[in-house]
Amino acid sequence: MATARRKPRLKPKKRSNRSWRVILDALCRSRVLERDGHRCVRCGSDAWVQWSHVYTRRILCLRWDTRNSKALCASCHRWWHDNPAESGPWWVEWAGEDVATELARIRAELPHVEFEDIERQLKAGD
Repeated sequence: MATARRKPRLKPKKRSNRSWRVILDALCRSRVLERDGHRCVRCGSDAWVQWSHVYTRRILCLRWDTRNSKALCASCHRWWHDNPAESGPWWVEWAGEDVATELARIRAELPHVEFEDIERQLKAGD
């Protein structure tokens, strides 16, 4: 009985959107935690520090923008989600009015996302 032979693959397999998200999440998380010194930017704790977003990760054009991310301890991260009215002014003060305005503009435009470009930017530290 003959065994079936596989045809040689002509092109390398493209990454799926899911694998891109895993790769880019790890890169961005690493950049943000390094930038913030692996400490919560709200209270200064170094316990249970997490990668947090200002605008939800569902908005892909901002998901990997380091200006949209910050390091928060688990307690402050929970506070951030439970108190959006109070947390907004705190974040604008921390990040700066210009960053807050720029992120709001990008969010309104919802530009197309190119995974390869984002990976290059994150690896370069932009």
